[in-house]
Amino acid sequence: MAAQRGGGPGSSQPAAAADHSVLVVVGSLQPSGLLELVLRQIEAGVRCWQVSLDVPVLDQQLKLFVSRHSAFLSEDVRGQRTLQHRGEVLDTQVVVNPVRSFVCSEVRTENQ
Repeated sequence: MAAQRGGGPGSSQPAAAADHSVLVVVGSLQPSGLLELVLRQIEAGVRCWQVSLDVPVLDQQLKLFVSRHSAFLSEDVRGQRTLQHRGEVLDTQVVVNPVRSFVCSEVRTENQ
């Protein structure tokens, strides 16, 4: 079941829900270039899902995330970044170095 989510941090407008969603939480990324490695590992992990998406659709959605994601820096939490892309099929959010309360609120949002 897809959850309807808002248009991103600070957005007041809801966006249409995708058929599938993924929330990836990553700890602090200190060395430069580590984010690209993490994104490749996420892509490999998502490809292992046993969902009804066929490979060309999933491949397209992952490419869209890599090329078109929006990036947000938290004004409240030093070092916290959010990368988001909402496609027609897959809503992807990667949160880097979040505080616990933020992760809990995002998980609750996904499950509503």
